[in-house]
Amino acid sequence: MSYEVNGSCPDDELLAQKLLLKGCEPLPRCRCHPAAPLEYVEPYTIPESFWSTPSDSSVVWTAYTCKNYLCLINRKRDQRGFDDCKDSFDLGGREKTRWTESNNRGGIDFGIDEVLEVKKNGTIRIGLDIGGGAATFAVRKREKNITIITTSMNLNGPFNSFIASRGVVPMVLRPGGLFWLDHFFCVGEQLEDVYTPLLESIGFNKVKWVVGKKLDRAPELREMYLSALLEKPLTNSL
Repeated sequence: MSYEVNGSCPDDELLAQKLLLKGCEPLPRCRCHPAAPLEYVEPYTIPESFWSTPSDSSVVWTAYTCKNYLCLINRKRDQRGFDDCKDSFDLGGREKTRWTESNNRGGIDFGIDEVLEVKKNGTIRIGLDIGGGAATFAVRKREKNITIITTSMNLNGPFNSFIASRGVVPMVLRPGGLFWLDHFFCVGEQLEDVYTPLLESIGFNKVKWVVGKKLDRAPELREMYLSALLEKPLTNSL
């Protein structure tokens, strides 16, 4: 899983997922530029994105059995064998009604409204969904003005890209996505020698990059703020 520093990341997501399932940590992709889809199409705007299937061109498909979203949507019916969350990409199927109401199966399935009623209105604001599939839980919460961070693995499907395209928050940044660094604090020589080269090595496009002095203590300390807006490239950086 080695790669050339500041070059393109290797297309080895399938191997990375296998390592994760075995409890191993793949080599971090901190100093290479991740692959981006050809002819990338921006996702739908919110709230349309919540329940719309993204464009096929929003994904690099090489690691997956299916090569488009229609295949993923139909695989519950067409594909033999087991796949985790096999029907998660079908937003018109079971996903459409999940967490909308509780049922009588031993009280195991709670509805979102049922849970929110436990606390005073407006006091539940953030949450973490571990193993969140296609992030329908996060979408339902977003409709209630609650922010959920979703962790998901790309197990034979582009779950994280799908989550980002729906307009909720996975643990990844989609191509064209923005990384906002706000008032990052450091000492002047650290900014010049460490943080600026580190951020530039990621290969994101600089949309905004502003450095200012932090003057609430002593000027001779050379304390600085960095505010930056960086965009993940839509195409591979070579």
